[in-house]
Amino acid sequence: LHCAATALDDALLAEAKAAGIPVLCYTVNDPSAAQALFERGVTSVFTDRIDRVGIRGIRGAVRI
Repeated sequence: LHCAATALDDALLAEAKAAGIPVLCYTVNDPSAAQALFERGVTSVFTDRIDRVGIRGIRGAVRI
């Protein structure tokens, strides 16, 4: 499931996770927002600011 981070609510995330559907959110340009999404169970995030939202230091981030 590919959706805007601002459109993702807990019910949609829970339904996708229960069905085994990965959840990817765009456009996440804040490191703390990315961290919060990973903690909620989001699979991946897209960003316009890789210099700010790098994978280092964000727990749960996956290296490409």
